[in-house]
Amino acid sequence: MLTFCLFVTIAQTFCYTIEPIPVVNDSEVVQMATDMITRYEWFSHDAYLDTSGRYSIGYGTRSHAGEKITYAEGYARMQSVIRGSLNRIKNDFPNATKYEYTALLSLYYNCHGWYKKVLKNWYDAWLEKWFCELPWHSGLTKRRNEEKSLLWYSME
Repeated sequence: MLTFCLFVTIAQTFCYTIEPIPVVNDSEVVQMATDMITRYEWFSHDAYLDTSGRYSIGYGTRSHAGEKITYAEGYARMQSVIRGSLNRIKNDFPNATKYEYTALLSLYYNCHGWYKKVLKNWYDAWLEKWFCELPWHSGLTKRRNEEKSLLWYSME
């Protein structure tokens, strides 16, 4: 924390305190996001057509028909995607905490479209709409609620 004072007159002094932006350890955030994502993404050794009609493999990373992958390859591929996504998210939210980055990485990994809505209007898209409109899928609701708890934790 940095405090500086501006002396205008003997009777008037204005002091300002500047909170430093917390340094975020990228490796820690990548591991936190990996742990969270693996709780919700199932693993497949074989390529499969996902709900968007594209081939995925491992923990939901892009693939092609007929591809096979080991657990270690799938884990490494997922972490590579997360590291690349973290750079994008850090550009979009340069002052976020490690908890906010973890929540945003989980959302970005799982659903790019909703991440874009969060970019447009953080609190409306994230806190009001997304978390209140998922009664149809308990797994996604649980995941979004965990993401929300990370955001709220960082606001305390």
